[in-house]
Amino acid sequence: MERRLHWRVITGGAVGQNKSSLLFINKVPASVSLSNSEGGEKSMILSHVQQRRRRKSASRKREKHNQAATLCILPSNNGSDPFHCTIAGLDAGDHTMLKLVFGKGTKLTFLVEAFAPASKSTDITHMRHEEIINERLRRCVTDEALMYSTLSYGSSLQGWMAGIISERRPPEYFTGKALQAVRMRLASQSRFKADNWIMISIYSLAITQFWNTTPSMWARYPMRALSIVEVDTLGSNSARPHLDIMKNLVSEAGGWKRFDPYILESAILADKYISITNWEAPTLPFTWDLGPLPMGLIDNEHSAMSIPTLGSGFRMVPVTGGLQRIIEDIADYVHFAEAYWAGTRRFHHLEHHLFLRLQALLYRLLLLSNLDDINNSIRLTAMIFLLSATEYHGAQVSAATLLPRLRSSLLAARFWEGVFDEGVRLWSLVTAAMTTQKSVDQSWFLSMVEIYSTTIEDGALEERMCRYLFLPSRQASRLRSLGL
Repeated sequence: MERRLHWRVITGGAVGQNKSSLLFINKVPASVSLSNSEGGEKSMILSHVQQRRRRKSASRKREKHNQAATLCILPSNNGSDPFHCTIAGLDAGDHTMLKLVFGKGTKLTFLVEAFAPASKSTDITHMRHEEIINERLRRCVTDEALMYSTLSYGSSLQGWMAGIISERRPPEYFTGKALQAVRMRLASQSRFKADNWIMISIYSLAITQFWNTTPSMWARYPMRALSIVEVDTLGSNSARPHLDIMKNLVSEAGGWKRFDPYILESAILADKYISITNWEAPTLPFTWDLGPLPMGLIDNEHSAMSIPTLGSGFRMVPVTGGLQRIIEDIADYVHFAEAYWAGTRRFHHLEHHLFLRLQALLYRLLLLSNLDDINNSIRLTAMIFLLSATEYHGAQVSAATLLPRLRSSLLAARFWEGVFDEGVRLWSLVTAAMTTQKSVDQSWFLSMVEIYSTTIEDGALEERMCRYLFLPSRQASRLRSLGL
């Protein structure tokens, strides 16, 4: 009876994997020892090992490495490596970007875009899109298109928000890989069916392309802003094709109801900010407005927070009918939102409604046409008010982009003459001067405010502002900072 023992030859701390690294020693009943090698057998084993070492040395240069290392001790570029176990090989810097994408800042966006005050938003522990955002993070592990588009988004966000960009892997590095992965996904099936994840991937490409081609977004990274001005020719219009694809996929799927509300809200934000920056009509069909909020839900305790005079000053001004209705709707919206966020109870369906209504008000202002210079100035100032009262960096930057347009419109309307209502003139100048982004245009508005506010009594300016569109809870400190 013959026994066969299987010997593994260990070289360089690693177990041999191919046939040439194996040596078989046959044992027969006549052998003196069945468990240990005999003299001749030991010599054969040593000869085999020596030959293996010589062949390896001749074929390639021997690499220096820690012979005691194992996958458990020093994982690198393998399934045990926490930075390499996703669909895309990552490093610690990429994980930092992912933390930024899925952190409180991103969730804050969807709260303040429903007109939540920033101070309140930081105390809210659960946001209406919490589940899908967390699932998006989990999906990044296996979905190449989602992972690279999310890294592209995070890299750009980190750049314009914090002024930090990796020279080794800038946003364009991830964008190129994301585009390739998305195209492969869209072309992978004859009957492609869009899901939440491909829609999020395309949205991420759209908003990232907008950020990367908009100089005003990069105030915290001046060299990047300069390079965009010098090199980019299409500007933020290059983000439009991505939104067009989203629009087509939604139409083919049967409407926005086929997707998570997070998709609709994200697409609206991208469309809105691109439209404001380019001063053009939004591209998404305006079919998602839920209409006025249910004012009856405001309880008596918090309804007292309303500003009775809000918007009343426009009744004495020849404002066009369409613009007047929007201003009245803005006043109603502010009353409801202030009362809702002052309370302690949270309702996700109402916050979704608050979000859509705020975006709808800005859409309606964008879509107004054939306005004279005075009405256009009122329209622009109303937009600056809504954006300035939306308390996060993206909205503040967008408000600042409207200052040159408002300045031109006021000059065209000859705002210094008597035909221009004195109250509207003061409201427009002060609202623009209160924007948070410093610029040449903001300085001009500050100088105009100093000229045209000299007749206002101490303490009366805030009361005058509240007759138009002004929110003391968010803008009073900015007004005081003007030193009027």
